[in-house]
Amino acid sequence: MEEEVIIQPESLTNILRVQWDTLLVYLARPAVQRQVIVIAVVIMLVWLVPTLIRRWQSRRVAPASNDGTQPASSRWITMFRPLIAPIIGLIISQVAIWIFEQRGNPNGLLDNSLYIFWLWLIYRALSIVIKARFGDVSKPYLRWVLTPIFIYLVLSEVLDSIFGLSILGEIVIVGGVLSVTLNQFFTAIVVLYIFIILSKITNDVLTTNLPRWVPADPGVYNTVITLSRYTLIAFGIVASLAALGVNLSSLALVAGGLSVGIGLGLQDIIVNFVSGLVLLFEQSLRPGDVVDVDGKLGIVENLSIRATTIRDRNNVEVIIPNGKFTTTQVRTFTGEDTEVRVLIPFGVAYDSAPDVVRELAKETARRHNLVQQQPPPVVRFRGFGNSSLDFDLGIWINQPQLQREIASDLYFMLFKAFGNAGITIPFPQRDLNLGKGWENMLPQLEVDE
Repeated sequence: MEEEVIIQPESLTNILRVQWDTLLVYLARPAVQRQVIVIAVVIMLVWLVPTLIRRWQSRRVAPASNDGTQPASSRWITMFRPLIAPIIGLIISQVAIWIFEQRGNPNGLLDNSLYIFWLWLIYRALSIVIKARFGDVSKPYLRWVLTPIFIYLVLSEVLDSIFGLSILGEIVIVGGVLSVTLNQFFTAIVVLYIFIILSKITNDVLTTNLPRWVPADPGVYNTVITLSRYTLIAFGIVASLAALGVNLSSLALVAGGLSVGIGLGLQDIIVNFVSGLVLLFEQSLRPGDVVDVDGKLGIVENLSIRATTIRDRNNVEVIIPNGKFTTTQVRTFTGEDTEVRVLIPFGVAYDSAPDVVRELAKETARRHNLVQQQPPPVVRFRGFGNSSLDFDLGIWINQPQLQREIASDLYFMLFKAFGNAGITIPFPQRDLNLGKGWENMLPQLEVDE
């Protein structure tokens, strides 16, 4: 039986040192140095020439018309201006390659630079076409998808020309039981990034089109969109672990370790996560709901797995953990019906006629354009206060987030209406009764004076 031979991977330090020494020897060759100088000159011209063209254009192109629109020629020049730099790089590089070939000099680096300029031209041309077709909506996708692809292709070409990707990819960055090479690591990163981008694209597509495809409650849309996004991210994590060579069946050990961590300090995270799932499935809280949390009104803007974002009356976003909504009492003013009743307490002097006060308060409330006429405003006699007759004005509104503003408006209106009707609003008063014998105190007071 033959004995199995295990080849130990070379250390990262040794590989990098060897690659660095190889690069120095490579750069010491005169043929390489000439190509590096030419590439540096090309890069300088690629930066300088478009700058000069832009300055020339600013002096020669006709100004915009009175309505703010530019001439057609100016718009075309502005649109295709990003193509100038890569085209200049391609032309100069091609000329340099022809000269090197005529003299019989090596031109491998120049060929690689020509490939990079072609990539640059294709990247900018695609960006122009996509922006012209989809407008500003395409900017995030250009930033998330097209730009990373361009950077990946350029870096791959540069690193392969200098070091050799096949050698770099075999470098072991994590040893031990789980041996991870540099190639596996970057593959896992790319896989995870792809799934994250897919989750963003899915989120945007569903947010835009789901209400048109399926007529349902906005809370249902939010649940489907949120679960779809997190499901794709979860698949991405699993796929990236598989790319690292992790045995997925061994994740049970990781789950056991996480259970210990949960017992030590992750209870709140798990509670908020589970509460988020409960809120999403029960639809007890939905975007657009007006809620009262700890005495503060706000509108639910976003409901995610871990926390809920609420915008309060001061236009400030407040992030509240989901566990708050499942473990404590929270008042919601919308739900299935947006109409709520608001009580406005007030008091009048004892010499006022209660019937007149009731009719005047009801008539004042009906004049407010945000007060519902059905059910009509009502006034209830709450009782005899220390200094006033106390009433409650009950009104119905369908904009719960404005109840304080509406109450303030009605207080202003009631104050003016009561003043015009001669009805006074009292303030606390106290009568002092000295009883009998207070006259005998006068001589003593005169002596003291």
